[in-house]
Amino acid sequence: MFKHKVFSKAGILFLFLFFCLSVSAKTDPTDSLLNVINTAKADSSKVRAASVLTRVIYKRLPDSCINVSRKWLPLAITCKMPKSEANFYANMAQAYKIKGILDSALVLHLKGLKIREVIDDKQNIPDSYNGIGQTYLLLNNYPQAINYFNKSLEGYIKIGDKYSQSSVLNNFGTLYQQKKEFEKARDYILRSMVIKKELGNEKGYFMGLMNLGNIYVDLKQFKTADSCIFKFIEFSEKKKDMISVMVGYINIGTSMNKQKKFKEGAEYFEKVIPLLPEINMIDYSRHAYQGIADSYIGLGNFKSGYEYYRKYKTLEDSMLLNDNLKQIKELDVKYQSEKKDKELVLKDAEITKQEAESAKQQAQRNVFIVGFGLAALLALFIFRSYRQKQNDNTVIKKQKAEVEEQKHIIEEKQKEIVDSITYAKRLQEAILPSQADLKKNLPESFLLYLPKDIVAGDFYWMEKIGDVVFIAAADSTGHGVPGAMVSVVCSNALNRAVLEFRISDPGKILDKARELVIQTFDKSGEEVKDGMDISLAAVNLKTRMISWSGAHNPLWHQHNDQIIDVSANKQPIGKSEHYVPFKTHELELTKGDSVYLFTDGYADQFGGPKGKKFKYAPFKDLLLATSKLDPQDQKNELIKSFAAWKGELEQVDDVCVIGIRL
Repeated sequence: MFKHKVFSKAGILFLFLFFCLSVSAKTDPTDSLLNVINTAKADSSKVRAASVLTRVIYKRLPDSCINVSRKWLPLAITCKMPKSEANFYANMAQAYKIKGILDSALVLHLKGLKIREVIDDKQNIPDSYNGIGQTYLLLNNYPQAINYFNKSLEGYIKIGDKYSQSSVLNNFGTLYQQKKEFEKARDYILRSMVIKKELGNEKGYFMGLMNLGNIYVDLKQFKTADSCIFKFIEFSEKKKDMISVMVGYINIGTSMNKQKKFKEGAEYFEKVIPLLPEINMIDYSRHAYQGIADSYIGLGNFKSGYEYYRKYKTLEDSMLLNDNLKQIKELDVKYQSEKKDKELVLKDAEITKQEAESAKQQAQRNVFIVGFGLAALLALFIFRSYRQKQNDNTVIKKQKAEVEEQKHIIEEKQKEIVDSITYAKRLQEAILPSQADLKKNLPESFLLYLPKDIVAGDFYWMEKIGDVVFIAAADSTGHGVPGAMVSVVCSNALNRAVLEFRISDPGKILDKARELVIQTFDKSGEEVKDGMDISLAAVNLKTRMISWSGAHNPLWHQHNDQIIDVSANKQPIGKSEHYVPFKTHELELTKGDSVYLFTDGYADQFGGPKGKKFKYAPFKDLLLATSKLDPQDQKNELIKSFAAWKGELEQVDDVCVIGIRL
């Protein structure tokens, strides 16, 4: 049976609203949730609700957690709600830890702990100890991490919180694994898993199994290690927990690299890399970049390996925090000093007046002796620090000059590259039909063309011969500059098939285009498998007949209140293992019917409240819902829906959609 934290009725209602709004909101759900919080009449209710919100979202939306905490923390202080105040500090600390900003995380954890100790919050003090221990672990400060983990475990045992005890035991396992004390690490992980199994915590149990697998990797017991990690991946896929799946891929990729199975390692890391911008977690990105760099270098692909190693090194350097660690240490020392002072005051209150007077005289003598010694040491320390600072300033000035020079060189190179790509865009636009020609040949039509980068791998193509308009939406291999280069080859193949070889049957046009594309790439002597997916239609303006053929990309025919899917051949325009001639389909359209040609960019865009793909079924529903609109209005609705779905996420691929109404 799973363990849950106990919430008030207001907290339960608030969580219900949170999940409902998360499903429906097209923007950041935090905005809608804050509206819910603002409707509460009492300030105390607003603060409690905001506190619950930050606890719920700090893992998934760390930036939103920080913003919400900063907004409502002053009101918690004004309303004299120290428990909520401490919760805000703790949840902000967890969010900063996830973002890899460890100095801020430690400072905020210490602030939260201080408040919880003042109000004697026995239920949450162990949480603060655990959070501080985790932060010190990430800073590789093992003595302090062990100290705080021990305090946390002791506190959880006192309040009977077995769920949290298992988490601390797991942290100990991670710590001793980093210290390469693998037997200790395995014992702690197994102890944690026993408790999780007893509590029915499936996810925690399988997470422990993966950690156990990592320990077996370090022990070079790879068969056992891989078995543990694959079981974790299988469980996470079953639960559709893609972040956990990604963590599993990173760990199995690391195992493969250590077994010198660099090809398998690269395959797992390549599944992870596209997901990193979505989760924005520095520690995961750091491990993934390091792992794929090791894979590529092991395969002899030094160029790609070096590029990913540079990304890894950039993140690694950002986490060193040398300047801030000194401040962190001072804050921790100050906190420990204040705590000891409090204990001394309590102790002095129990000493008799006579004993106190005697101690005072002894203390005065000791202070004089120690003070004199400290003054001498301080003078020596100040002198040495001054000399060291002079040396450091010299080094820093030299490094700054070198960085400025490198920055200038990089900016110049970047400008040259952008200028070249911009010029390439003009060249690519020259081979694309103009919007005016499209409207002239097919008045009741629209074109939605949204390149991901300056230049695109998607392209559209059109030729008119007599009463027949040939039109296509095509998706070349890749996007950006490589995709644009492939698109030029593929567009030229279509032109030759229609204009030079005088082929009018769409299936035969694609057969000839495939032949020409393969011939072009074979001239290099390299094994090139690039090509394109395409949806190609021949529209007879007099008879309203459409001949169509496709490679991977289908045609959708809207008739009355339904859309009919006309399937394409499951093979590209390029090299494939089992090639068959492309099939031509004949369609007779009635007045008011529409057809749609498109690439996969629209349906594959990530977005929405859960960051998932748009997918083809909703895309088909959207086209059907807007099919009665004027083509230009339908295009505008598609653009609005795409932008709303994408939100703040990056566009993942080129988009090309062509709608034709007869």
